[in-house]
Amino acid sequence: MKILYEESNNGFIGVEFNKEMNVWTMHIECHSWSHTKFKRYLKGLEIAKQKLRDKNIKRVYGMCKSEKERKFNLVFGAKAIPNGIALSNDGLLYYLTVLEI
Repeated sequence: MKILYEESNNGFIGVEFNKEMNVWTMHIECHSWSHTKFKRYLKGLEIAKQKLRDKNIKRVYGMCKSEKERKFNLVFGAKAIPNGIALSNDGLLYYLTVLEI
């Protein structure tokens, strides 16, 4: 995983290329959450998006294990993919979201 934004002892925003789907996927991890931290992560997301634009990456996908994770992605500007469900190699179902850069 390539880390694009990181907060010491709290989490990160990273991307990796999913070979099975042939797309870039983004992972946002945040251990402690507040309104102030949300604002910082929004700024961090803009930094991450600029780094992706610099690499000519125009969209990234989210693979969400639950509705809660899906809603979390939507708060950051991702859009739900209608009927977007993927089955992983280990047999788990994921809700898919997409974030246009």
